[in-house]
This record gives sequence, C-alpha cells and structure tokens, in this order.
Amino acid sequence: MSGNSRNPRQATGESPKVLPLSGPARDRGRAHGESMRDEIRELHGSWEALVARATGRPIAELVAEFRGRTRFDLAIERFTPGLLDEMKGIAEGAGVDADSLYMFNCTDENQWVLEHLGHGLELPEGRGCSSLALAGPDHPTPLVAQNFDIPGSTDGYELLLDIEEPESGRRMLLFTLA
Repeated sequence: MSGNSRNPRQATGESPKVLPLSGPARDRGRAHGESMRDEIRELHGSWEALVARATGRPIAELVAEFRGRTRFDLAIERFTPGLLDEMKGIAEGAGVDADSLYMFNCTDENQWVLEHLGHGLELPEGRGCSSLALAGPDHPTPLVAQNFDIPGSTDGYELLLDIEEPESGRRMLLFTLA
C-alpha cells in the first residue's frame, strides 16, 4: 500500500467513524461491508495489488495456496465463534472475494506464509501488536486489549465497531480498519 493522503483526521484530530452493529454474525458483517464498501474495496484492492506485485504471482493463486496450507480457520472458529461468518458477511456486503478478505485479515499470518513460500514482503521495523487479557473468578466479564500498529498508508480507514452480540450478550468496542 503506497502512501496516501486521504486522511485529514491526522492533522485535525477527528475521531474515527463509529459503526454500531448488532444481530447475528453474518448480518453484522454484511452491514459492515455495505456501510464501508468504498473504503474496504480501496484498502483491500491496494493490499491485493501490493502482494501480487511483490510476489510476482496472481493474488487468486496466493490466496488458494494460503487457504490450502494453513488451518487458521480452525483456531478462529474455536476461539472466536462466528468471526468467520462475520468476515463472509463483510465480503458479501462490500462485494469482494471472501477468501481473499480472509487472507487480508490474517495480517501477520499471511506475512509468515508468504515468507515461508519464498515471497517475503519487506516489513517496517518494530511492526507488531501486543495483546493482554484479564479474566477469572474476580472478573466475570473478560477484558481483552490490543494495541494497533498499522502503517501510515492506512490513515483514513480507521473504524471503531460498537458490536452488540445477541448470542453471548456481550458488547464489544473494536478498533479496526474499514
């Protein structure tokens, strides 16, 4: 993703857009995809072009290889039930390929796989996120936090999801990209 100058927020201090979502996972994803269609298509398209250019291979071929060589979907389903359905809904709402969007969302993992296949992408120094969680008998509502180390080329695509999950009764605030 080459540098872009889309984001006036950095200079003005404007907060990211807040997108309230509720209902079943696939419906939440579809609403997200429809609401942020232009931004998702721009950001996802830039990523696809970067990966194809850097590896010299068609993105569809890389996505198929990524899906065929990994089992990240099993861990996602086990630890975050409904997330895969939500991603499928985002792809439907935005009108992008679901498998490619899945790989795009496995940010660090797709870098590892591409590097393993001999298609490493140059990454900036200090790239990576840190996470922490708090749960237990004294904390009946688990708290999870993560910093969000993203390149400047994603400025203008920031989004805060305000999710009410009827399946679990949880409310989540998630900082993400469109």
